[in-house]
Amino acid sequence: MLGARANPWLIALWGLAAPALAQSGTADITRENIEIMPFGGWRTGGGLAGELAGTGLNLGLKSGASYGGAVDFNLHGGNFKIEALYSRQSTELESGSGLVPAGLGLNVEYLQAGLLQETGSEKGRFYISALLGATRFDPEGFQSETKFSLSVGGGLKLFLNRHVGVRLDARAFLTFMQADTGAFCANGTCVFAYSGTNMWQGDFTAGLILAF
Repeated sequence: MLGARANPWLIALWGLAAPALAQSGTADITRENIEIMPFGGWRTGGGLAGELAGTGLNLGLKSGASYGGAVDFNLHGGNFKIEALYSRQSTELESGSGLVPAGLGLNVEYLQAGLLQETGSEKGRFYISALLGATRFDPEGFQSETKFSLSVGGGLKLFLNRHVGVRLDARAFLTFMQADTGAFCANGTCVFAYSGTNMWQGDFTAGLILAF
């Protein structure tokens, strides 16, 4: 399970961000107004800590495929863009206890927006982004829950021509879990309570860029 300590993926992303920040204010390398980017990839696990029936419990999330899309709106200044991102993973909960059914299905969705900055050339660009938004947990047979989250990402955009390209992205998601909050509720009864730890996940995706 990933806890609230510093996440190595986040440290690596910020390390890659330093050169881009040092070059902020360079000449405008963007001509497009809007980019639409469907993507697919792989999301690392993560996990939740809490209590069930008076017993401490750690729940892990299986790593697996993820998919979604992003839209960038060019601000035409400083190579900044506004980015809106949606990402979804259908996974399963894992527990070392028989109190939680093995293989309980869980959908994890992120909906976030924020700023992205690029550096490089018109055809090849490195970028970093910082986004804020929400994480939605939708377990099978229980009510869904939504929590505040943020993410930091970075990657490459390679353009084949002015309107088509590919995007490679690495992203660290942090979801803030409120302590002592009931969860996994059904028929008015909550059988799980978060212990207050935050949840990290890492996402590694590739997608198509359609620029206009």
